[in-house]
Amino acid sequence: MYRSAMTSRDTEVVVSPDLYEFFLAHPDFQKQARRGKPVFVSGSLEILFSWTIVGTVWTFQDLCTDSVIIDEVRYITVEFLCNAKTAWLLNGEFRQKDKDDVVLMNAYLDQHSHTGRCCS
Repeated sequence: MYRSAMTSRDTEVVVSPDLYEFFLAHPDFQKQARRGKPVFVSGSLEILFSWTIVGTVWTFQDLCTDSVIIDEVRYITVEFLCNAKTAWLLNGEFRQKDKDDVVLMNAYLDQHSHTGRCCS
């Protein structure tokens, strides 16, 4: 059995260029640098222009190809996230949470996917 919702201390949102410009002027979001890239932060929410996975930069448009829309909100697919976290594991850029997430996602994919688990 797996958790119905994963515990998360932060939420990362990659946005379109237009929306990113909006956050430049928004007073509720503080601009910070994380891993050398600008990020807008409000509480546990992080707004990014792109997401870098082991040297590959993914923009909003790139991520749309591996996404689903649920209740009008776009999410990356479980397969994409599992592959991203697996790439971090193989590259040594991981936390214990990432290892645990890969195990959890593979268990989910084994039960709910036609293709099965992600790379592991």
